[in-house]
Amino acid sequence: MFHGRESFSREIERLTSTSGPRLTSSIVCSTTISDLSTRRSVRSWSISTDVSAVRVVPGIGNTDPMGFHHVAIAIRDTKANYDFYTQVMGFELVKVVTAGTPEGGWSKHFFYSTGTSPSGEQGMIAFWEIHDQSIGTEFETNLNKGAGLPWWVNHLAFDAPTRADLDRHRERWCSHGYTVLEVDHEFCHSIYIRDPEGNTVEFCHNVRDFTDDEKAHARELLLDPNPEMEKVFGAKIWQPDGQSIPVPG
Repeated sequence: MFHGRESFSREIERLTSTSGPRLTSSIVCSTTISDLSTRRSVRSWSISTDVSAVRVVPGIGNTDPMGFHHVAIAIRDTKANYDFYTQVMGFELVKVVTAGTPEGGWSKHFFYSTGTSPSGEQGMIAFWEIHDQSIGTEFETNLNKGAGLPWWVNHLAFDAPTRADLDRHRERWCSHGYTVLEVDHEFCHSIYIRDPEGNTVEFCHNVRDFTDDEKAHARELLLDPNPEMEKVFGAKIWQPDGQSIPVPG
């Protein structure tokens, strides 16, 4: 997860891109988290704001353990994708499916294992290499750019079961030359970079369980048209050399 009020300005966007320069403390200190969290736009959405409409359905939240099987995204550069998701992310290529497309072309659909959940399920992420004249080659592969959204909105988050796992992922990212954004969300800690297509990827470590009061409050907030903003807990930027720079709150 990555909240918009912690987007850290266009400079942070540039510096955490796949080809951005090193970050300097003067850039970070020029903009605080609180400065970037105060602007909100409100549209005249035609939705109900009656909290009673969000009813508790028996059985919801009490399902059997279930892993997220996979999400699939079209890309252009298969070699860059393979290098990133195996070397930088630490995943394993486990399957490639070659098949024709409904429009008369062909494709490769390839799957990386992201690890095994405590319940024994294997998580995966998948990508498409598409060869089809009717589709062409100019389709947008950056999810946010294609939707006209900032870089932090749509993103792919993977679980880091322990703090040691999160630190291990961050150190690996830095060793590959990436500038890493780390955010304290209070209930979880997250790190972020972007893949070769410009899509934001995250490793997230939950530090506590959700309380019953918290779950009830979530239902109240869900359709609140003007919710109170939560406290910002802070962030830091990790440079490729392993040095960190705190982002003022």
